[in-house]
Amino acid sequence: MAYPSTETKGDQSWIGNNRRSWCFCRWHEEYSIRHNSKDIQLFSATSSNRYGIHVDYDSGQLSFYHLCEPIRHLYTFSGTFTEPLHAAFWVNDNGWIKIRRS
Repeated sequence: MAYPSTETKGDQSWIGNNRRSWCFCRWHEEYSIRHNSKDIQLFSATSSNRYGIHVDYDSGQLSFYHLCEPIRHLYTFSGTFTEPLHAAFWVNDNGWIKIRRS
């Protein structure tokens, strides 16, 4: 997730490398949450590749979930949002993404 004012050039433009974006990251078989260039390690490979994001803008909460059975909460950022939030994605050459609305 990112604010529209997030930089678009340089290392600070990477999702999660600044105070204006939050990232659920997968690097090889390791998973983490990243914000303001700080990583929170989560877990290694899982049997499911489905994840969810829930935004409660008024309460200032951005939550990440593993959509397995049962659904597992991964991490919640809490604070005050100062701009609208936008979905932001980066997918490498071998990746793909499917967006579903519940």
